Amino acid sequence: MQNKNRGAAMVEFALVAPFFFMLISCIIYGAMVMHDINSLNEITRNAARYGSVIESGVTPAEKTAEVQKFIKNKAANGGLFLYEIKTDPEVLADENSEVNMGVDANVSKEKAIKVTASAQMKEGLPTFLFLDYFPESMKTISSTITMRRED
Repeated sequence: MQNKNRGAAMVEFALVAPFFFMLISCIIYGAMVMHDINSLNEITRNAARYGSVIESGVTPAEKTAEVQKFIKNKAANGGLFLYEIKTDPEVLADENSEVNMGVDANVSKEKAIKVTASAQMKEGLPTFLFLDYFPESMKTISSTITMRRED
């Protein structure tokens, strides 16, 4: 009786293993994407905070350049795994910029800085991540943060 079942475990493993390893690699890829989304949100939040406390004697163009440099440095120094920032982040920080802060009837206009950063998926990533099967919408991530300025 035992001779009939010999090798059955190996055949079952050969049938199940590819699906198991594909599932594990998809979970790892999903975790890396979520890490990059959270990292980009954190980088953008820190950049908006940094831009909101820059001294008021700085011109809007200098403030914008400083915030953009801040975002690119943070993203390049281990902030993102699968994505990279390819375009300059948008910064709205001139002296007259007022953004609606609040919800519903309590909307007030206040001086604010608005920072938008987007990142696109890096080229030449390993093919075991099944990147071709993911939708185009996952190939670009973005984050927008609005923060009151401390003028």
